[in-house]
This record gives sequence, structure tokens and C-alpha cells, in this order.
Amino acid sequence: MTAVLAILSKIWPYLLAAALGAAIGGWTTHGVDTIALNRQKAAYASYQQKVADQAAAGERAAREALQKQIDTAHQTDQRNETIIHDLHARADSAESDRDLARRLLNSALGPISPASHRLPEAPNQPGATGTGRTGSGPSLETEVAAAIGECERNSNRLDALIAQIKPQVEP
Repeated sequence: MTAVLAILSKIWPYLLAAALGAAIGGWTTHGVDTIALNRQKAAYASYQQKVADQAAAGERAAREALQKQIDTAHQTDQRNETIIHDLHARADSAESDRDLARRLLNSALGPISPASHRLPEAPNQPGATGTGRTGSGPSLETEVAAAIGECERNSNRLDALIAQIKPQVEP
């Protein structure tokens, strides 16, 4: 042990200088590393802020796009509701017109009793004919037959129109 003490007594100033140098070097390195670390922390915080801003912008854009889709769907639903209401009104009108045409057609095709449809006779008026014919025009029977045929065609058209509209307005 005396040999170790003899060696230490000669080299202790060098060891002290080396220890102080190592401590100063460590402290300097730590100081420099701390500056670099602080720069890295600031850069990372800035990066995190940019990522958060981009995420918020993405969410805002998605929310706005979704709201636009909702608004568009709402407007479409309102227009569809108006159209359906209009089509229902048209269908009801077409059905009532069809029913009226059928009643008129059925009454025209039914037997005519002379007592129920007797018209009052007009006194002798200038230009009035007693037979209901104008002399040069078609007969009353021909006109009634033509009117009945037209009523039947109109009734068929209304039935076809109703058949075409009903599937469009029924949910």
C-alpha cells in the first residue's frame, strides 16, 4: 500500500487536473447539450402545434362538408315533399275527373226516358227549328255517339295517367 501512496503522492496534481478537466468538460457538454435540447424541444413543440392546427383544419373541413351534405339533403327533401304534394293533388284531380267522365259516360249510355228529359217547347221563334237538327249538319245521334267515344278515350287516358303517377307518389 505504501507503493500506491508513493505513486499517488507524485501524480495527485495530475489526477486533480484531470478530474477538474473532466468535470468542466462534462459541465460544458451538458450546457451545450441543454441548448441543443431546448432547440429540439421548441422545434418539436412547433411541429406538434402545426399537426394540431392541421388536424383542426381537417376536422373543420369535414364538419363543413358534412353540414353542406345535410343542408343539400334537407333542401332535396323539401323539394321532394312539394313535388309529392303536387303529384297527390294532380292524382286526386285526375281521379275526380275520371269519376266525372265515367258518370257522364254512364248517364249518356243509360236509357233515356222521354218524361225525365223533356225540354219545354219554345214558342215560334225566328230561326228556331223544331227537330233539333240544323238541316245540313250531322244528326244528333251521330254527335252523341262521337261525344261518347271521346269521353271513353278521355277516361282511358285518365286511367293510364293515374296508373303512371300513383307509383311515383306512393312511398
